[in-house]
Parts: sequence; structure tokens; C-alpha cells
Amino acid sequence: MENKYFYKQLPTTAQRQFQEETNQLLSDIYTDLFLQSVHQEQTIARIERLIDQALDDRDVEAFQQYSELLGTLEKE
Repeated sequence: MENKYFYKQLPTTAQRQFQEETNQLLSDIYTDLFLQSVHQEQTIARIERLIDQALDDRDVEAFQQYSELLGTLEKE
């Protein structure tokens, strides 16, 4: 008879499990968004360095190519 009210704990346990799964999913989404943001920032910084190098080398084609690429990345 000690587990007389066990059935009352089931919704609480299910709710707790649902909340944990929801928190994990949100954590995964935030982590993914953060990593995408960091990756985009690093890519933009790398392209900016390539643009600077193209300017130093007076390479018009490379400058135009990297500038267009930078423009498309910044729109995203």
C-alpha cells in the first residue's frame, strides 16, 4: 500500500521528461545558431583579408570576385 498514489506521479514524471527533452532541443538549436554565426563571422573576416590582399596586389579580378562573395554572405 505504500505506492498507493503512484499513479499521481506519472503525469509529473511525463511532464518533467517532456520539459527536459524540450530544454535539450532548445539548447541544441541555440548551439547550432551560435556555431553558424561564428562560422559566418570567420568566413567574412577571411574574405575581407582576401580583399585586402587583392587590393595590395592590385588584382582587380580577385577584388571583384571576393567583393561579390562578401556581398552575398552579408545579405544572408
